[in-house]
Amino acid sequence: MSKRKGKGAVTADLDELVIDIDFSSGSVLGNRHRLSNYRDDDERSLRIAEFARDLDEDCERRGPMHAEIERIAALVKSGSRVALQCWCKPRACHGDGIAVRVAALAGVEVATPATLKGVQECQQFSFF
Repeated sequence: MSKRKGKGAVTADLDELVIDIDFSSGSVLGNRHRLSNYRDDDERSLRIAEFARDLDEDCERRGPMHAEIERIAALVKSGSRVALQCWCKPRACHGDGIAVRVAALAGVEVATPATLKGVQECQQFSFF
């Protein structure tokens, strides 16, 4: 089954697992701190920082966000290709911090458009 990924409507590869981290999708990793103006980079930075504090607190108490990050990291460690999806990429996103945590737990680097030769659409996602 092929899923559509993000605003760029890039089709997922058959071997790729797309994990939606958008709050509106009901994801435990969604940022509950909503943007009132998605073009305002200062507000975006504030909302990302608020999410980062929530995530730090959740991980400290090993809460549901921590459990989901561990689950995703286990998928990555097992060799699954994982893409984190959020509507706001390629702009700064709370998912960037999630990707860093997943990568650290899985012992891998987060792939970027630069490391995925010729695939510009990938800037919308964090690939492992």
